Amino acid sequence: MATIPVLSVAKFSSTWADTLYLFDLVFFVVVAGSVIPGTTVRWVTRKLGLLEPKPSTSA
Repeated sequence: MATIPVLSVAKFSSTWADTLYLFDLVFFVVVAGSVIPGTTVRWVTRKLGLLEPKPSTSA
């Protein structure tokens, strides 16, 4: 996802350090945006009382 912004900014940026900073920033936002919701869904549903109890498997 960060390749397109990096390539578009590389034309207008004076240094590669600015471009790599943008790449690092976009990479962090994408990873954090994926990991944080994925790890908190079960906790939030439990706190809101939306988690259904597991069905019993005794036969």
